[in-house]
Amino acid sequence: MKENIIKNSCRFIPSQLHWIFLIGAAISWSSCSTAKMDTPENASKLANYSKSACYGDCPVYDLSITTDGKMVYNGKRNVDKVGVFEQQLTKEEYSKLVKSLRKAKLDQYDNTYDEDIADGAITRLTYFSDNKVQQISTKFTYPGDLKSVMDELEVLATRETGWVQVNVPIEKENKPVMEKNDQPTRRIISYNQGPCFGTCAYFSLDILTDQTVLYVGKKFVKKEGIWEKTLSNREYAEIVSLFAHEDFTSQVGVYDQNIMDAQQFTITYTNRDGIAKTVKTKITQTPHIQEIISKMNQLVEGRGWDKKEADKDAVPLESTILVSLSPKVDARKWIITKKHLGLKIVRFLSPNGTYFLVSYDTEQDINRVMEELRRDRDILNVDRGDRPSKPRTGSGVKYGKTGSRGTGRLDGGGN
Repeated sequence: MKENIIKNSCRFIPSQLHWIFLIGAAISWSSCSTAKMDTPENASKLANYSKSACYGDCPVYDLSITTDGKMVYNGKRNVDKVGVFEQQLTKEEYSKLVKSLRKAKLDQYDNTYDEDIADGAITRLTYFSDNKVQQISTKFTYPGDLKSVMDELEVLATRETGWVQVNVPIEKENKPVMEKNDQPTRRIISYNQGPCFGTCAYFSLDILTDQTVLYVGKKFVKKEGIWEKTLSNREYAEIVSLFAHEDFTSQVGVYDQNIMDAQQFTITYTNRDGIAKTVKTKITQTPHIQEIISKMNQLVEGRGWDKKEADKDAVPLESTILVSLSPKVDARKWIITKKHLGLKIVRFLSPNGTYFLVSYDTEQDINRVMEELRRDRDILNVDRGDRPSKPRTGSGVKYGKTGSRGTGRLDGGGN
């Protein structure tokens, strides 16, 4: 009946009645619209999208979108647009976004993903719909349509044109975030391919939390000596996610120790709580371990490496110790307090001076030297220069227990 009235509303009828029918038809059409934009005076929130800080140079910003199609972008750090900017979505853009948010069915997902992954920017989406608020926080996990809808919001946030800058910031961060130069730099990933009786590529890789990679080519490699490169945000996130994933942290710790003539792969990941997981293997390699080995070799073969020229009196790597110092401590003053151990700073490995290589008096018992350094409260982490991480003692930091087969699983993740 109603459809017939609307269909016939264009026929000749008295003018007043004609307008009543036309208004009714317009109301009927608008009620079926998929994405109605509110007027500015009654606009309310549609969605918020934000990126948090990380140990590296991750972009930090917030994007809020209201139901009148207005976008407000607050760029905070490591972004092209720093400050508050506004832009109006077209009706087509707004409708497309609303359709994507509804299609994603966000209420089917968990509120939080990747809590156990220490290093990585948090991407947070908040959707306001039907008097409900749905918030999802993730680092690397994007189930279902979550990835596509977050990508759509990121494209809007990083749009280069159409923005108008405003003067008043819309939101301050709840707590201060340390600038990059104030952050303690530590080794998060250690990867070693050992020697064998043949011509196996013999090298080591260390990945630091400031996204620096240190490579030491030892034997049968294209690049010998010490090399360095900086990972992009995406490269760093992809690599860390491989190690922080349960497929790695749940691995058996030691394989193939009875096989003599085979190259050993030693892989260590240390989360932000100082909990280390090490896997040693030779022939036996799970699919995930194979993926890590392949990724590390791709990293070595990639471009962007800078060679660190050795000094004339270069110290052998076997006679060095890697030290990660608290950012509150001056390394040059600290080293003076270790004169009795014969420590000397060989090279700073991070721009903020918190991560560096020291030599030691080889007449000293290295085990005693390491034990004293591990008890030093100013040291965040200490390792042999030619070996993967070892647990500290006497610091109150818990490490994974090692069973009869050396499983060394993480207890407690990054919580």
